[in-house]
Amino acid sequence: MKTEMFAILVGIAMCASGAAQVSAASPAANDSKHSLSSREANRLLSTATTPEEHRQLAEFFRREAQRHRQKEEQYLDMEANYRVHPLRVDAYRNTSTAAYYGQLAQQARQLAFADDQLADYQTRVARELTASKSK
Repeated sequence: MKTEMFAILVGIAMCASGAAQVSAASPAANDSKHSLSSREANRLLSTATTPEEHRQLAEFFRREAQRHRQKEEQYLDMEANYRVHPLRVDAYRNTSTAAYYGQLAQQARQLAFADDQLADYQTRVARELTASKSK
């Protein structure tokens, strides 16, 4: 009885997650704008000449900064969890698991700040190119 109920619950969960993936992958759920991949952004960094290309780069860096902020939040949650419930292995390690996640959170914060700076720079370049073309 318990195994049958468990199998039914697992099946429902699999169907629900599959439906969520299909709805997220549908074109209606996605923005009409094309978002740059990392490879495209790297290529565009060396070849960008128009204001629109620089705006695309700025948007890419803003998304990356947001992604790093989310990772920072996750790392801070993990750090708090390991501070409350430390692992046994922390007793004979040089650093605790909580400290490790604290370092990861700090690195993610620094990456988010750097991406914000790059986004601001690309926005400034796009604005200056637009202003120089209008003259």
